[in-house]
Amino acid sequence: MSGLAENGSSVEAESSGEGALADAWIPDPELSADLPVPDFLTEDQQQLYRAAYRMYYHFSMSGGFALDRSVSIQGDNERTFYLDKGFESYSAFQKALESVFTEDYANRLRNDTQLYMDDGNDRLFSSPGDRGGNIDYVSTSFELVSQSAEELTFHLIGHYREDAGFGEKGGSAKETTQEYPIHMVRTENGWRFDNFAMAF
Repeated sequence: MSGLAENGSSVEAESSGEGALADAWIPDPELSADLPVPDFLTEDQQQLYRAAYRMYYHFSMSGGFALDRSVSIQGDNERTFYLDKGFESYSAFQKALESVFTEDYANRLRNDTQLYMDDGNDRLFSSPGDRGGNIDYVSTSFELVSQSAEELTFHLIGHYREDAGFGEKGGSAKETTQEYPIHMVRTENGWRFDNFAMAF
């Protein structure tokens, strides 16, 4: 019988291993090697979180996994897309995407960013869209909001320090926090995120 430990974590261990599978399918493991993870998630859910972070990173911070700039096509949005060898095919990319996110959330990410496309031959093409992070970012913490056998909601809390009066005598640092909601649901294929966020 499952229940909650004092720290809010599930007493019953996850046995499906979907986090481990997703972690193996999504490239760039170094991106999440030292990533802080919620301690109220099971070990497998923590792996799922790390894998989701890497996939989300390539939508919010950097478009593309392993671009071959010698092969390009023009997209409908008039942007240039390059062959992306991070996955062996567009189908493999989609499988990896849906190994961490719900189908609806995966579709929303693709449609909102328009960074990835299928060339019609099941080849993945990406349009680079690198952006800088928040230079005031300091750290991340987590707060559990609700947890049941079917869904889990928590806040990712970004901690920031902005130098007020930088370079002036008597200048000080202003510390702020911002909460970002993250939501997980149990689907027929296991746990998936249907909302995700990064603090920087």
